[in-house]
Formats: sequence, C-alpha cells, structure tokens
Amino acid sequence: MTCQTLDITVTSVNTLIENIQLELFPNPASDWLRLTISGSESKDCDFVLYNALGQVVFSQKTNGDGQFDMDIRHLDTGLYHFVLNAENGKLLANGSVVKKAP
Repeated sequence: MTCQTLDITVTSVNTLIENIQLELFPNPASDWLRLTISGSESKDCDFVLYNALGQVVFSQKTNGDGQFDMDIRHLDTGLYHFVLNAENGKLLANGSVVKKAP
C-alpha cells in the first residue's frame, strides 16, 4: 500500500443570486477549467477571468449553453479572480481560481 501527498487549495465561489448555480472545476487546475452554470439567470452571461494585476486573461459569453471549457495552459501559475455578470451587467457570482504548475 502506498500513500500519496495531496496539495489542497481552498478557493471560493460566491453566488450572489439565489436562483443560479455555478460550478467551476477542477480547482486548482493546470491545463483546463470547466464552467457549468444553471438557473433562471444563467442565460446570456459574461464570464471574465482576471490575473493578479486586474488584467482580463479570458472572457466568454455563455449564450445559454450552460457549460464551456477554458484552456488555461498559457496562464502563469497563481491565483486568478473571476466574475459572472448577467447581460444587463448585474453581478451574479465571483470567486477565485488557482492555476497550478503542470
């Protein structure tokens, strides 16, 4: 029997609207992230990922799909912040993502 040491990073996802569910995984991630959104306000949302300097490193409209994958292999290792906004600009959720080394 072998033991493995796991690095666990706790990050947060703050859902600001009760009728929306957001799942972002894996987190931490090294090469890709999957975002899944559901709920009555999940149509036509804007997902934006920012680096520590506040620069946009990824942005995508959900277009009611409810799910999309993000290739993050090009990003530096570190902590990133995201926001999910409704089409009218209303903040629906925010949180953090950790990019780990491959």
